[in-house]
Amino acid sequence: RARSRWLEALSQSPDDALLLAGYATFLTDHGQEAADAERLYRRALLHRPSDSAIAANFARHLLSEGSNPEGQQQLAAALSLILAERAPAPEILAELMFYLLAHDRSRTRVALSNLKQLIRLGARSPGWNFEPTVHRAQDEHHPELALLRDIAKVLAHGTDPTVLEAHVAWRQA
Repeated sequence: RARSRWLEALSQSPDDALLLAGYATFLTDHGQEAADAERLYRRALLHRPSDSAIAANFARHLLSEGSNPEGQQQLAAALSLILAERAPAPEILAELMFYLLAHDRSRTRVALSNLKQLIRLGARSPGWNFEPTVHRAQDEHHPELALLRDIAKVLAHGTDPTVLEAHVAWRQA
């Protein structure tokens, strides 16, 4: 039913970047039609190339699908976009730091340090689906998988951030 609503909206506004990205996110969240989601994100970014939220969601999609080199490039592009904004949205920045933590082990300290600061300042992404990222991290045997899961709970579900203190890596950040 939701799919038909997305398709109906897109049939009426086929070049609406937010609709394109929204439907791509829907597909990513439901683990369906990865190639279609990728195509939709690319079209959305053609119409709104400086939209950090769309760029962040596309990075999540690519990285969750295992497109690591391109996903890393898209993650870097999304970070560049948000850091160039006058007032970066803390929830998008937190999401990007989460993806960085999950997919770039060489920057674990930077990602954790920034996440810790953002969470302390109240950054949250209510209802956001971090599961595709967590599943990929699990498949890649991420050493801080439990911490990733707890950060996702704090960001998306409002779990008390004190649960993060149980993780050595978090305390050392």
